[in-house]
Order: sequence, then C-alpha cells, then structure tokens
Amino acid sequence: MDKDSTSRFLNAFASLERHLRKTYGSGKGHDDIPMLLARAQGSGAMRGYAEDLRAFTQLRNVLVHERIENRFLLTTDEAVTRHLEHIVQHLTRPPEIGFFQGEVTTTTAEAHIGEALTVMSSLDLSQLPVYRNGVFISVLTSDTIARWLGANVKDELADLTVPVSEVLKYQESVEKHAFIARNASVFEVLDAFERYTRQGERLSALLITQRGRETEKLLGIITVYDLPRALQAVGQ
Repeated sequence: MDKDSTSRFLNAFASLERHLRKTYGSGKGHDDIPMLLARAQGSGAMRGYAEDLRAFTQLRNVLVHERIENRFLLTTDEAVTRHLEHIVQHLTRPPEIGFFQGEVTTTTAEAHIGEALTVMSSLDLSQLPVYRNGVFISVLTSDTIARWLGANVKDELADLTVPVSEVLKYQESVEKHAFIARNASVFEVLDAFERYTRQGERLSALLITQRGRETEKLLGIITVYDLPRALQAVGQ
C-alpha cells in the first residue's frame, strides 16, 4: 500500500476527467463520468479501455468519498496507478502517424494497367494512388483490378494496354478513400476505418498530406493492412 501511489492515481483521474469533459462533454457542466464514458465508447481512443475506466471510476469514488478524518480507507498499489497513468497518457497525448509517412508509389490515369500491375506486384502493394496531370483522382486497388479482369478476360487473355482510368470504372461504390493530416493521431486513423465500416463502406486507404487535403503532396498511405501497427502503437 502506498499513499503516494494513491495521490498519483487521483491526479491521473483528474486529468482523465478534464480530458473527457473537453472531448465528450456537452458544455453544460452536468455530465458525470459514466455519461462521458458512454459517449466516448464508440471512439477508437477508448478501444480496450472502457471497462478499466469504469472500474477506476468506482475506485476513485471510494477514495474520494469514503474517508475517516480525511484519511483514505484504502490505497492503490503501484501497478494500478501506473495502468491508469498509461491510459491517460495515451488519451491525452496519443501517438501521431509519423511512422506511416514515407515515399509513396503512385501511377497515372494514362498508364497501362499492365505497368501498374507490375509495380504493385513487385512492391507487394494492394493500393496505388492515381494522378492525372499531377491532380489526384482515385486509388487503384487489387479488388478493382480483379473485377476488371473478371469482366474483360477473353480466352484467358486480357488487354494490359488498357489505361488505368478505364480500370477505375470497375471500382465499387462502397470502396472509399480519404485524406488525413500528417499530425493526426493514431486514434483518428482507427476512428476513420471504423466509421466507414459502420456506414457499410470499405475504406481502402487513408492518404496522408500536410493538412489532409487532396491537393497537397502525398506524404504517406495507410491501408487496412496497417491497422495492426496502429493498434500496437497505442498498446492495444
């Protein structure tokens, strides 16, 4: 038992409460912690933390309200306090997406699909951003290519000189892409993929630019295959 550990626990919980009120509060000052946690439940930031935070809320209430002569009836051990501090650090200072940034291979709308296939195969890519005259137009995916091949193979042959722009016509309406700013957090990445899934759509790629605008230089790309790295970055 450690009184200092208990004080740190309460300080960490106070930081958590401020963060929840700022991020999920109604602004009316009537939100209690269970209500705030309920609102935060669907966010990527709360993935894996909700149950622990509900338990910590109960512990905090005992520590604050159940005292004798201003003395704690119980104290928290170091492991419990460190776990709460770890959660609060991730919520208030989440890791950014810098580790997803780097040179991105792209293609043009006019390029032959055979050229794009060669690039994707050699670099083991499932998505390839497409530009026309330096302007972003879409993302070519392996699923779109598969649908194009299924509709255009004749006698086990396909015309690989067809431009990428023609193949993009076989993109499904549920297949989406989005842009995200380079200083976004990993939680925003998780939220984006979950949001599109809830809408019945499939987010093929998150494209990273300076401010999350498609007119800016491409700085990185995040696909569904990168989600394990994103989860690892937030300790989940």
